[in-house]
Amino acid sequence: MTKAANKSARLLQIEALLLEHPAGLSQAEIARRVGVHRSTIYRYLPDMSQFCVYEIDDGRLAIDREHYLTDIRLTLHEALAIHLAARLMATRMDKHNPHAAAALRKLGISLGRLAPLISAHISASADVMDGQTLHHDPVYLTVLETLTRAWSLGQKVRLKHQLGDGRVFSYTFAPYFIEPYAVGQTTHVIGWREPPAALRTFKVERIRAIELLDAAYTIPEDFDPRVLLANAWGIWYTEAEPVEVVLRFHPRVAQRVQETQWHRGEETIRQEDGSLLWRAKVAEPREMLPWIRGWGADVEVVEPEKLREKLVQEVQRMARVYGVEYGESTNPQVEKLLRCWGKTQRNNDAVFHPALFHMFDVGNVARVLLTDPASPRWRRVLARVLEVETDTLVDWLPYLVAMHDIGKLTVAFQQQNRYQYARLKAEGFTFDGWSGDLDMYHTFLGQVYIQEEAPDLPLPEAWRDLWRDVVGGHHGAFGSRQMLKTACTRLANFEPPEWRDLRALADNLLRQHLLAEGVKTPLPSNLASATIALTGFTILCDWLGSDERFLPPAADFDLTEYTSVSADRARRAVQAAGFLQPTRSVTPVAFEALFPDKQPPRPLQVAVDAIPQTALAGPALVIIEAPTGEGKTEAALAIAHRLAQASGTDALYYALPTTATSNQMFKRVRNYLDTSLALPTEVQLIHGQAHLQEDDMEAQPLANGKTLSLDTVAWFTSKKRAILAPFGVGTVDQAELAALNVKHVALRLVGLAGKVVIFDEVHAYDTYMTTIVECLLEWLSALGASVIILSATLPQKQRAALARAYGATLPPDPKQAMDYPSLWVLPCDGKPYHDQPAAYQPDRSLTVKHLHFTDAEPEAKARWLLEAVRDGGCACWITNTVTRAQDIYRILHNSAEVQGIDLALLHARFPLADRGRREKQLTGKYGPPPDDATSPDPRPQRGIVIGTQVLEQSLDLDFDVMVSD
Repeated sequence: MTKAANKSARLLQIEALLLEHPAGLSQAEIARRVGVHRSTIYRYLPDMSQFCVYEIDDGRLAIDREHYLTDIRLTLHEALAIHLAARLMATRMDKHNPHAAAALRKLGISLGRLAPLISAHISASADVMDGQTLHHDPVYLTVLETLTRAWSLGQKVRLKHQLGDGRVFSYTFAPYFIEPYAVGQTTHVIGWREPPAALRTFKVERIRAIELLDAAYTIPEDFDPRVLLANAWGIWYTEAEPVEVVLRFHPRVAQRVQETQWHRGEETIRQEDGSLLWRAKVAEPREMLPWIRGWGADVEVVEPEKLREKLVQEVQRMARVYGVEYGESTNPQVEKLLRCWGKTQRNNDAVFHPALFHMFDVGNVARVLLTDPASPRWRRVLARVLEVETDTLVDWLPYLVAMHDIGKLTVAFQQQNRYQYARLKAEGFTFDGWSGDLDMYHTFLGQVYIQEEAPDLPLPEAWRDLWRDVVGGHHGAFGSRQMLKTACTRLANFEPPEWRDLRALADNLLRQHLLAEGVKTPLPSNLASATIALTGFTILCDWLGSDERFLPPAADFDLTEYTSVSADRARRAVQAAGFLQPTRSVTPVAFEALFPDKQPPRPLQVAVDAIPQTALAGPALVIIEAPTGEGKTEAALAIAHRLAQASGTDALYYALPTTATSNQMFKRVRNYLDTSLALPTEVQLIHGQAHLQEDDMEAQPLANGKTLSLDTVAWFTSKKRAILAPFGVGTVDQAELAALNVKHVALRLVGLAGKVVIFDEVHAYDTYMTTIVECLLEWLSALGASVIILSATLPQKQRAALARAYGATLPPDPKQAMDYPSLWVLPCDGKPYHDQPAAYQPDRSLTVKHLHFTDAEPEAKARWLLEAVRDGGCACWITNTVTRAQDIYRILHNSAEVQGIDLALLHARFPLADRGRREKQLTGKYGPPPDDATSPDPRPQRGIVIGTQVLEQSLDLDFDVMVSD
């Protein structure tokens, strides 16, 4: 090979090397890879300019990729294909892109001799793309160039993205793919966005600033835009399953539709009448709206319902714009009423949902909850406190619930949102006489309507006060009589009269649709429990009826149509939240059927089967006193299932003293629901650190073959909503909040109403906790909840106080009072039942000794523990303060004698994650075998655990020796 040929070959090698290494290579590295001396590379530098090679500040050589020219040779037909693509770009993109024009111009020049006519048209297309008619946006061009550079180099960018409402957010972004979008004449970039560390798509035109970062990234091997966008109509994709879209085209356009493949997965079927049924699975059907609108009346959306609703709204909006009447003639006053807003779209105050429609939504949610297949718990609780038949509630209660927001139809509320206030003024609404200093919360204004303005009630007049309090308290707190008086005065003296007429009209329309005729309802004897139950139920319905995912703003509907739309949307919202899932198990009540793996049953568990059904035919207080290891947990769950036969629901809340015991019980109860009751409902973990327990957030397939809904799990994760979940395990303080003067106390009480509430480890409660629990028992009894008390022991006085708080009385039998173990069943209405089951371990004996150590003798305590496990065994020392526990542990840890001993420390000052890990380790080594198939950790031959009361009250552990100081 000649010297020139060698040089050419080496230059091509260098070009290939630098193309493979975008960050560049040093001259020494290039020389080593090419197999020449470094001086040779230096001599080649002038020749490398043909490859756009430049020297970086640190001496590395790199290719300027923005100006590097790629050689490409095309046939005539290949060139035409590029011409067509460029023409499509020229006619579908409105942004000036000089790079596209230059590329097209080069293509035209290269075809000059081969096909001069085609060449001329390609050059003309390039001139169009360079013309003044296109929008010249230097920011867009800079963003696109930077994204291209970042994509080619594999480097992240920092960008500022503007949302449709004008807000701007900054993100770090790694571009994976750039995709044109012909429908909107836009360009989109798909990539990894931080935050939230997830795949996201940006519209390039909305990126307002961009900066290339010196941070590399790699595109995951499993990222494939062809797969990602396989079901997309254009650029929108989703992790959810694609939705089947079915369209019916008129015969006059059927042939035209079939001439084009609009979606890769489409299927078309010609109908007998000549129409065409078109179907395809689309990731985000909303993206099809512009295309569907383009066919006008020649297409009908058959499925999905949401897409059809959207088109209906479009038609109604167009009819209003062009002054075309549709459907029944609408009352002008009703039209005006529907312009009053009740809610606005999240992050967009300009889009509103009419107040009347929101009230219909909430009333329809109440209807769904009061009928099958919703849990009968709501009907039974409300019927109990309102003293009516369960079947009659649906005839009148939805109307009362719907009226909760009548106070929003006031001048005070309607001017609270500046966008809506401006719109209403422009539409001719009167706000004269009212000023900002007169504003009051709409709940108080709603109370004024109920008390002063509402026409004759379909209920006893005394109901007016109860209903007024419910309307006033539906946002979590009840107002004072003085606030009500002030609201009455302000509305009477300063509000324009038209608003009162609008409220009366809304009331009348709600009565027509949600209130049956001839309703007669007595006044409840216990107004406090009736008010609390109805307020809590109203709050629940309001929250469900405000879920924008299922009840979006619908200002474009007319009243007649929306009444049916609202009913369907309300059902979907209730279903998605999990309130239509079954909560009643058909598993037999016998202990053997519930716990086949706990055979033979222990005496206490046998005693559960012996309880007469008459004692469990209604709400009852059950008190179980027995030592550890007697099977109290399984006994309580078995009794709860027996109580469910009367209540119609297995819903329960299991309350424990600490988060650690709650975490342990959570898994046991979830396993019980799955394997014993075969229920698909997820258990909600309810305590201050529940969000750290990832298991609680997982929608896992159950052994019974049913699958949980992620929407269902997510709805209950809110702290205030968690207690509403049919099945909950948590700390006792979460239940006690229902007896304290806190916001949304009515909702918390309704969350427990009608359930079985199990209080475990009651012997660990202090006086303050016990007092609150006694107050809570009064409410639970009034609201039809059964209560099961589990305790190692209870003083007679405390046992009697708990029974008295629930409204039951213990028989004055001194012998029964001293029985141990003990089982009491105290029905609200019925004869008490008592049993004294035998002890599971009657011959078990424990040796109790007194140790004489002072607080200042940690060394002596450590020596005692070492001696206690010298020949094997496991010991636990529970001390009163964290400092004492740390002192003993430190001495043991530094002792040479601790070799071969499993040493552990647990107290409340550990970070939550560390404490959770330690608790899990201790439970695995010293706790009972797990209920699932996992194997427990081997118990140490010699072990010492030092802890505080956290260890004593939080975990179910077994030691050979225990010391408490």
